[in-house]
Amino acid sequence: MEIAINSESKKGERKERPKRLTLRLSEKEYAMITEKAKKLNLKLNVFVLCCVDEKPIIEALNSEKYRTVSSIANNLNQLVKFTHLGNKMNEDIHEILQLLKNTLKR
Repeated sequence: MEIAINSESKKGERKERPKRLTLRLSEKEYAMITEKAKKLNLKLNVFVLCCVDEKPIIEALNSEKYRTVSSIANNLNQLVKFTHLGNKMNEDIHEILQLLKNTLKR
């Protein structure tokens, strides 16, 4: 996953950062930060800079989540194709769409 820390910098360009920040944390605070960075598959400094810049950070999908999202997308595409062919949606399709919405909210 690639995250741009500075929207003005271009790919391959390094932004000059002459300032250094040293920070004291409790074991719990350090564990929380490193765990969040690890969960997002980001280096610690990239994670912290994203938080400082208030950049949205999107969790990388693991293979299980990817398969789930992929199958949901496939089902949704089939439903759209079904309705575009002039078919009316029945109660079952509305129920499936509701299940998809609930799954995506998790």
